[in-house]
Amino acid sequence: MRSYLAAEGLDVAEAVRQGALVLSSSQNHLVNGAFDVDNMLDMLEAAVKQALNDGYRGLWATGDMTWELGPKNGLGNLIAYECGLEDLFHQYPALSGICQYHIDTLPASAVDKTLRTHRSVYINEMLSRLNPFYGVDDAPAPVESADTHKEMVGWLRAQEC
Repeated sequence: MRSYLAAEGLDVAEAVRQGALVLSSSQNHLVNGAFDVDNMLDMLEAAVKQALNDGYRGLWATGDMTWELGPKNGLGNLIAYECGLEDLFHQYPALSGICQYHIDTLPASAVDKTLRTHRSVYINEMLSRLNPFYGVDDAPAPVESADTHKEMVGWLRAQEC
């Protein structure tokens, strides 16, 4: 991550020294190795409040969800977390973020459900601010025959945003 940021022109060492950039691989959000939804949401809420108190305009966070879920793979909590996170995005407009999903390593049903929890989705290099699958419980409305996450992702990739 550091090398990518540096390649884009960011003085990574200075940003870290100032506290403007925090790169962490800690898993403090896990409780006894298991993903804890409330703990993670509380940590994000505290972090955005701290960023604002420190004079920043907001907080941008990202996480690799396969890694974030921890060794005990808390897929059962994943949707509750994503829905809670969407609520935080609305409660704190200064909070932005990307949950990274590797569609080839997570169960299809998990990716399918998470695509429905956020108003915006970012796939590869494309941001869709109006996710047509947001809040749709069953088959996605814009794709008549889509019943898999790969078809949903394919449909989103084909759209002009």
